[in-house]
Amino acid sequence: MTYTVDMNEIMKSEWFFFISSTGFIVVGLLLSIIMIYIIRALHAFTSLLEKMEAEVQNLGTTAQELLEDFQDSFIYRMIFKPRRRRISNKK
Repeated sequence: MTYTVDMNEIMKSEWFFFISSTGFIVVGLLLSIIMIYIIRALHAFTSLLEKMEAEVQNLGTTAQELLEDFQDSFIYRMIFKPRRRRISNKK
């Protein structure tokens, strides 16, 4: 049993492997580039979230100071008079 392979068949298989190998390389490069952009975007997003977190903490301390200033104001004390504690004389 002998195999006779036409030269045309060998050329077809070589072209197929060449094209598929080139395709895999191109797809791999494209995926690598896309992954680099995704990593950069995630890094920028993380930096943005950290800045927002710091600003929210700053806003919280500012709001607390504003509330304390308002409670110390004359108008607040006039409307909401501080209650005096009663001293009980229990013996």
